[in-house]
Amino acid sequence: MKAVYQLRILYVGDATLARQCLGRSIEVVGVVGATFDPLQMDDRSGVRPPFDVLFIEHGYPGVETLAILESLAARKLRVPVVIVAEWDETLAVLALRLGAADYIVKSKASFRAVYFRLNRLIAHSALLKEQCGLRDAQASTIDQARATREDLERRLAEAQTALLNVGQLEQQLADRNAALQHVRQHTTVRTGVGTRRGSVPA
Repeated sequence: MKAVYQLRILYVGDATLARQCLGRSIEVVGVVGATFDPLQMDDRSGVRPPFDVLFIEHGYPGVETLAILESLAARKLRVPVVIVAEWDETLAVLALRLGAADYIVKSKASFRAVYFRLNRLIAHSALLKEQCGLRDAQASTIDQARATREDLERRLAEAQTALLNVGQLEQQLADRNAALQHVRQHTTVRTGVGTRRGSVPA
């Protein structure tokens, strides 16, 4: 299966065999136990670790497997951890309880099996990201539609208020015109009466 992108593996221990079995489409960066600092995976820093999967080779000089797992668990582990060791049921159970994602024996067969599992994980992750992208786009479209609707409702309310104000102004104008007309009529009548009373008969 062709990987959608190149998975990055940080291998704490001797990464020679891992590179031989996984390196076709997966980047394997090997570090010795003494140079691995669990603090680089501290999620509280807000910095994404420069790898996608962490392999820890138990029993390699300088590698404190359980201490690393405990340190990562205390920091809300997000990157999957795979323990590589001779088969030890007690160690496997303890490692899984401490947050390890998998436990494998260091062999070509195990690494090749992991290779295909990781590639399926890549494809699945890519699909999930695509689905998340579609959901985000849909949510964005819904938000935009909601904002547009709210803007239209606001504009409609403003238009209705403006029409109400216009109606009130028109009514006030009509009332004033009626009052003015009444005054004019009353003035005309009084003027006519005054003229008739003051006239001299011929």
